[in-house]
Amino acid sequence: MLIKKKEDMLSNVQSVIFIHEFLRRFGEYTILADYDESGKLIVFVNPYADFDALVAYICENIFEIFSYTASLEIALYPFGSNTHVKLSLNSTNGR
Repeated sequence: MLIKKKEDMLSNVQSVIFIHEFLRRFGEYTILADYDESGKLIVFVNPYADFDALVAYICENIFEIFSYTASLEIALYPFGSNTHVKLSLNSTNGR
C-alpha cells in the first residue's frame, strides 16, 4: 500500500479553492462533492446528467481549474451506483 506524503497532497487552502472552482464549473451536474478522510474528492452525479458525457467533459476541462503540483484523486459516482470512475491528477503511484 502506497502512503502519500503530506506534501504530495493538496493543502487545506488548495482543497477549499479547488472544490469551490470544481463546483462553480461542474456543480450543476452534481448532487454532492466533498473530500473523504484520505483527501480524495468524492462526487455524486445528478441523476439527470449523462454520466459518460459528464466524465468526458470533466476530463477535457479539469486542468483549467487544477493547476497544482500536488496529486488529487476524484471518485465520480453515477446516481444510485456503488461503482465509480476514478480520476487521478498528478498521480505518483502510476495507477
